[in-house]
Amino acid sequence: MVDNAPDGDVVLLGDAQDEGGEVDPNVVELREDGDDDTKLPDRAVVRDDGSIFLTLLRPVTLKFKMASGIREESFESFVFHPLTGADMRVIKSKPPESVTTTTISRSTRIQEGKINPVYDRMDARDTMDVERVLMHFLNSGRPTGR
Repeated sequence: MVDNAPDGDVVLLGDAQDEGGEVDPNVVELREDGDDDTKLPDRAVVRDDGSIFLTLLRPVTLKFKMASGIREESFESFVFHPLTGADMRVIKSKPPESVTTTTISRSTRIQEGKINPVYDRMDARDTMDVERVLMHFLNSGRPTGR
């Protein structure tokens, strides 16, 4: 059963920003008929070289153990680059459960060993927007009807 608000009550649904530009995490975006799932997120910026800069809503900070010691690294944004045939060959050789993180790794040019734990700790909204950016590179365009 769906709860509906009585007439006249205001229920805010949508990825609303207040006047200061802050995103309210308690507001859920509803997609309308005809919305394009491959449309880039509003916070994605297409750069002159064709790469796409995406700021994360919730940065991820991890500590990596290396031969030189433990190093902390914060991931606040990603720069995605168009994929090549070599990238696609590597992506297609991976098992299905690794395809997403491999694609992110190849496009951002960040080691897969780093991307896996970062992705696992990312906010779900960020993971969805990352996938929309990747689809921008993989989508050949909107289908046409006859």
